[in-house]
Amino acid sequence: MKINPPSISINQQTHVAPTASDKGYWNIANDIAPSTTHVTLSDEGKALSKADNTKDFGYALKQPANSAQQAEAAKEQEDKGDIIDQQIKRVQEQIKETQEKITALQSQDSEIADEQIKVLTALLMELNAQLISLNEQKLQKAKQEQAGS
Repeated sequence: MKINPPSISINQQTHVAPTASDKGYWNIANDIAPSTTHVTLSDEGKALSKADNTKDFGYALKQPANSAQQAEAAKEQEDKGDIIDQQIKRVQEQIKETQEKITALQSQDSEIADEQIKVLTALLMELNAQLISLNEQKLQKAKQEQAGS
């Protein structure tokens, strides 16, 4: 049986196949030759093998999740929730402080006070937008938790 390789072009150079012979390019008999590879286990490997009495390769996947890992994952979720709640509280405090400043400036009758009121009103609008965004994030998180349960 003659097996001829395809013509290969690399960097505009063409591979020219040698003339065919009765043996072909590859000797299939060599590919089928028995392997003489010998595998040995170290003492540590043997000990680990003895320690693991199961022959089921999916054993670890079938086992219930480690309770410590579950507790850690739950704590991370709570921390994320706590972070959003902390941000909401911080923004609410800033809104309250800004409203108090605006109220204090309204009693003054000057152009500087009017300018500061305009700036603080713009800040108040930004803080309210942040509060709305954080509440939406909290709502989406709650929906995801509900869907996951």
